[in-house]
Amino acid sequence: MSPQPRRRRVFAATALALGTVLPLCVAPLAATAQPSAVAPSVSVGDGTLAADASLAILPLTYQCEAGTSATIVVKLHQSYGEHGGVIDGHVLHTVACTGETTTDTVTIESHHRDPWQAGQATGEVSIFGQDRATAHQPFTIALSR
Repeated sequence: MSPQPRRRRVFAATALALGTVLPLCVAPLAATAQPSAVAPSVSVGDGTLAADASLAILPLTYQCEAGTSATIVVKLHQSYGEHGGVIDGHVLHTVACTGETTTDTVTIESHHRDPWQAGQATGEVSIFGQDRATAHQPFTIALSR
């Protein structure tokens, strides 16, 4: 018998053995694979003003990887009046992440002597996870009394 057919039979037997054994080795790995990380997300809804309008109270909806914490930064800006008055404020909010979509509120104080005004405001919201994963979103909301 020439060496060529013998090599083919050895190769075929090896391929058959690997084709049978390899799936048995990989199946347990697939069954115990960890779920993929939750991509952080955050959004802001329309807000209300405190009685003296010095505070804007905004609802947040966020999601981040379970078992970690994240910092949410909300910056709020409002222009008003004929002469272009400006009101600004921001807040840093640290949250414990559950992996689920969560709703919370933040309170933003005006950084100026002028109070917030009922009407439109713009801003940006960002979420920073422990693994440095971030989400950033500009927004336009209504503030009401």
